Formats: sequence, C-alpha cells, structure tokens
Amino acid sequence: MTETQDIDRKLEVEARLLLNEEFRRKQLLRAERVERKAASVRARQSTKEKLLQNKVNAIVAADPELKGFTPDPNFEVRGTTPATPEKKLQTILTAALVVVVLAILVIGFKLYPFSMKLNGDWSASIEGAPVSLSVKGGEFTFSQANYQNQAPFTIRYTGKLKADGVNHFTGKDIKVYMLVDKKQLTAAEVQNLKENQGDYYKVKNDALYLMTIEFSDAMVKQMYPTKSINQSFGFDLKYDVLQLFGSKVIALNNSRMSKDLIEFTK
Repeated sequence: MTETQDIDRKLEVEARLLLNEEFRRKQLLRAERVERKAASVRARQSTKEKLLQNKVNAIVAADPELKGFTPDPNFEVRGTTPATPEKKLQTILTAALVVVVLAILVIGFKLYPFSMKLNGDWSASIEGAPVSLSVKGGEFTFSQANYQNQAPFTIRYTGKLKADGVNHFTGKDIKVYMLVDKKQLTAAEVQNLKENQGDYYKVKNDALYLMTIEFSDAMVKQMYPTKSINQSFGFDLKYDVLQLFGSKVIALNNSRMSKDLIEFTK
C-alpha cells in the first residue's frame, strides 16, 4: 500500500466517525425535544387535575349534604382520543343511513294504504248541503242530511274500508239507512212509512223522535244499477307525501251523489 492510499483510508475512516458522531448528536437532540414536549404535556395535565381536584374539594366543603365524602385519591381526568378520519367517515355514513331509513319509513307509511290514516271526523258539502264522513278502525259512516231537499230525511251509508291501491280505498259490506226525523212529519206520514215497509225497506228502529229505516238489497240495486255500491264508494287520500305533517283531503268519487269529487277535510 502506498503512502497516498494509506492517507486516503485514514481520512475516510475519520469522515465516517464524524458522520456517526453527528448522527448520534442529532438523535440525542431529537429525543430531548420529545421528552421536553412530553414533560410539558404531563405538567399541564397535572395542573388541570389539581385544579379540578381543588374544585371538587371546594364543592364538598361548601355542601353540607356532602359532609364526610372523601374524593377518590386515584381520581384522574381522562382525555378523549381525537377522532380519526376513518371514524369521522363512519359517523357520517351511519347518520346518512339513519336519515335514509327514516325517509323510507315515512314515505312508505304515507304511500301504503293504511286505513287508520283516514281515522277521524271529516266534512264536506254536496251542492251546498253538508255531508259528513266518520272513520274509525277501518269502518266508515257517511251521512247526508236534507236528502233530496227533504229536511226530515238523512241518508246514511255504513261499511268497511278495503285497500285498493296507493292511498286508495273502496267500500265493503256497505249498508244503506234512512234516518227520519219524526218531529218534522205528521203522525199520518210516520204511520205510512211503517205500513209500506216490505221488499224495499224495513223499519230497523223506531225511537221517540227518530226512525231508522234499512234499505234492502233490492232497493240498493235500484239505487246503483250499473255498478255495485261497494265499488261506487272510492276514497282517495290526498296530500304531499314529502310533507311529514300537513293538511289531508279525502276525495270521494261517487257519481250518483255528485258529478264532481267530494272533498272531505277535517
């Protein structure tokens, strides 16, 4: 080995030693910074715990009901772990899923023909004459006073509701009655109604002031000759399905009663 090569080798060794020493020095500095930061965090946490402990002690000393209470010597304040991006995304997706499920349930309830959505007392008019609709437990009662401009007579239909489409219902097992206000008739007229009952109607109930007449199937077929009475009562519940709460309208399509839809409101 020449003298020049020997010098180069020694210089390379010294350079590596210097580099290793600089690397160790930087590592020690980095470790010192981390330790100082950790110590600072521990100091702040300890200060917070001491302040909170002092506050607890002050509350205990000021409240007679807490006399004799000894705070837990191992009491510590636990911090919360910051939410990670994955946790935040999971929370957002969960909330979005809950909103979608609720929306499906609400819209599904509004679209599915549940008869209970018609429950209540509804009112409308036919050519100025008041009519009423009462629905409860899937059964309905429709009444029209002053029938055919005859004050003593009120026609009444009772039956069940049958789901027949999106918020559409038809009648089932419908019966027809005539309520007679006997106070507005003469004794002879009342007696005439009783004597003429037969194939078309019968007196179902005769109270002091009110007589109830039930129409026979033959009479009902005369009233509805081309379409069954059940199919002649078509109820449609109308409202904005995207509106959670709001006004609702029941539209009754019965051409025998009115050429236009009869719209009931509460």
